[in-house]
Amino acid sequence: MWSPAYAAPEVLEGSENTPRSDLASLGYVLVEMLAGQSPFAGLTIYRELVDAKAVLDKRLPELLPPEAADVGRKGAADSHRQPNTMIFARLVPRI
Repeated sequence: MWSPAYAAPEVLEGSENTPRSDLASLGYVLVEMLAGQSPFAGLTIYRELVDAKAVLDKRLPELLPPEAADVGRKGAADSHRQPNTMIFARLVPRI
């Protein structure tokens, strides 16, 4: 089932779904798994979700265990447009 909480920002804004969008969605699931909670809990308005996803990389230290937050922060610095792709790519080898 589709959920806005797991949709990439561009999808929420009406753009086409791409493989990069799928990786962003997977990144949100991975962040939730590592954090033990949804990074977007309580957000139900699309604009709020898009805005929260834009700054997710800055929230990682408060959401994730320290070792995962460090990797995520480094990955986000590599990709300003879609930080979750890099977060996922850098965390997978550690799991």
